[in-house]
Amino acid sequence: MSRLRFSGANACLALALLLLGCSVMPADGLDRAAKPVSADAWAAMPRDGDRLALTASRPLPGAGSVAFHASKPVLAWAAGNTVQVLDLSSGQLKAIQADAGVSDLGFAPHGDLWIVAGRVERWHDDSAICTSGQTGMERLLGIDDKGVTAAQYTYSDGVGAIRHQVWLDEDCRLQHEARSPLPAGVTDADADVGGPPRRASLRSPHRLAAGSDWSIDNDRLRAGHGSVLVLPSRPVAVSADARWWVFGEPGHRMLWQLRDSK
Repeated sequence: MSRLRFSGANACLALALLLLGCSVMPADGLDRAAKPVSADAWAAMPRDGDRLALTASRPLPGAGSVAFHASKPVLAWAAGNTVQVLDLSSGQLKAIQADAGVSDLGFAPHGDLWIVAGRVERWHDDSAICTSGQTGMERLLGIDDKGVTAAQYTYSDGVGAIRHQVWLDEDCRLQHEARSPLPAGVTDADADVGGPPRRASLRSPHRLAAGSDWSIDNDRLRAGHGSVLVLPSRPVAVSADARWWVFGEPGHRMLWQLRDSK
């Protein structure tokens, strides 16, 4: 388990789970609000014996945090002070330049990209729509079409690790903030699900998008009826249609796709 990140840390967070999910994380890390995968769809998934038939597509140079668009074939990843945005259909790659190291990112349901680079920014296509006034932010904890929650982590003698969480509206304006000790047992900022969401629509960007009858156990993808497919390793992110997958550690991530996908 990685050490807790405190304010001023410039290293990208090693996000274990990506994309839109519930604010409270179940043990299997899946989005219970996603459309279930039917038995026919599961049966049609390409496979090599007991393995899901994936093929390595391309490396993601320097990738830290990664996120798939909720409804389009688009992938974004943080690489230092840059966010790379890849159109998976055309292969077109564009770069968004931030003013500091990008520690986290995620797509809102309507498609705008939120970036954490010390401050929190909302981007629409190639334009920055707004920037928050709060500095030192490190992680996104929730996203919806009305705004985001973000956090930074500090340390207080006699108290321990402190989470400073902010709720921002869609124009990056502060709506609410709270400081509280991290819950007992949470020693890794990557595992922090944050405080009460304040809006039921806020969902974590650090969760794998999958159907409600899926579960992932390390490198095993399990169907609700008990079938199992083996993965190359535990995935970091999965596209909403399950055609695209990201595996690997920060700085050494690889994009994969289902073998029969276009």
